[in-house]
Amino acid sequence: MERYFYESDSHLDFSEGVRVLPIQSEQCGIEALPHIHSQVELIYITNGSYEISVNDRNFTANEGDLVLFPQYSIHSTFAVSRSGGKYYYFHIHSRLISEMAGKSKAPFFQYFFSLTSPEQKLLWKADELSKEFTNPISELISECGKNDYLTQISHKLNICKLLLAILKDSKVHKSKKYRELQNENSSLSSMQKATEYINANYATNIKGEDVAKMLGLSYKYFLQCFSKATGEGFSKYLNKTRIKYAKVLLSNTTLSVHNIASAVGYNSDSYFIVEFKKDTGITPLQFIKKYREIKAEK
Repeated sequence: MERYFYESDSHLDFSEGVRVLPIQSEQCGIEALPHIHSQVELIYITNGSYEISVNDRNFTANEGDLVLFPQYSIHSTFAVSRSGGKYYYFHIHSRLISEMAGKSKAPFFQYFFSLTSPEQKLLWKADELSKEFTNPISELISECGKNDYLTQISHKLNICKLLLAILKDSKVHKSKKYRELQNENSSLSSMQKATEYINANYATNIKGEDVAKMLGLSYKYFLQCFSKATGEGFSKYLNKTRIKYAKVLLSNTTLSVHNIASAVGYNSDSYFIVEFKKDTGITPLQFIKKYREIKAEK
């Protein structure tokens, strides 16, 4: 089922962890259907306007705006300008973030770019972008298409500068919760592995006890750390992850509710429907109807 929406990061293994590409939208319409991947992604609009969706957060990005898609976020882009538009996307492998931060702080930085909290900033308007943002963006765009080793090094340096500018500008990482987490790199590293494991295996019968055992932690301590890092209990996070992937299948395929429930890890259709409504406020069938109406309007 993953072929419908899970984008591989294999292409990054051949580009030193960074990929820069221009995307041209020839007319108004969907440029990228809802999809998900393990990379951090940034897009910079150079022409036109786009409606952006990131984990059910929706906004419009215009020329000169920068958008962040954290790891494992469901995101889509829709050109709203009649003549289309153009943007550059920067795909970034998580290992580059680790290398940028160094071993001591790598878990915190990976955590920052992997979990989408409601207060996390995802859109920077053109007038908010200082030279700390625009200089590396300009370099990345001007060197797009080149593939020699000097360009690869330049891409890495400029991506690191851009990620650093995002971190400096973010209010989230300055919060009390984040300051506390910065001092807990060992548990953060384990929780990062736990969330990655959930995103890779949500369709199976995952149990918190098994994840704790895999990480070499006691179940009680694992639950405490997980709740502190994600702000949610393990079961709730797992359910939200399954519903997140179900939304993509409901949006992109003609699979039945029964097949989608099974594909994302639910053995019971009724339980899936209850959990889906708990998360979204509507049933899966109502979600499909609403999505198709919105798509028809566009």
